[in-house]
Amino acid sequence: MQTMTREQQDFAATNHNLVYDFLNKKHLGENEYYDIVIFGYLRAVQKYIQRPELHRYKFSTIAWSAMETDLKNYHEYKNRPMRKAVCCSLEQVIPCTDGLLLGAVIPTHNPIERFEDSLLWMEVASMINKKQMDILQMKVAGMSEREIAREYQTSRDSIRNVIEVIKERIHDLVLA
Repeated sequence: MQTMTREQQDFAATNHNLVYDFLNKKHLGENEYYDIVIFGYLRAVQKYIQRPELHRYKFSTIAWSAMETDLKNYHEYKNRPMRKAVCCSLEQVIPCTDGLLLGAVIPTHNPIERFEDSLLWMEVASMINKKQMDILQMKVAGMSEREIAREYQTSRDSIRNVIEVIKERIHDLVLA
């Protein structure tokens, strides 16, 4: 988001009640959702002032749409599988088992397999640079290309290219 001009700041202040109207109409608490929708509102202000062709629409329509988009993006982000993991204790008793603990039925990793995995990771690490390794670890942890791009303040295409390079190197490693 760009720094707002004086005109944009004044316009935003004049129409700021739209943010509260949006939150109230959607039954969203200000404490939790204000910070989520305000950036959509401010982008809408900038777009509306910079693009006169948008003046054929009411500003509230543009602002409402931008806040709706940010709210939808927030809910999509929060509902990704990696953020919705079910946590349980290995000391938890499995129902209807006369006290059998969850940890007792989960297979342990074979030490040889763990060692082989470590060797593979070290070999991959020797073929790629630190940034590529970090991106690979984020991807393996379940982050999307968009999230990784945001973390590195770059484009998704750039991250996609890095991932393709990593895949090629791993492919070469496996075939060697």
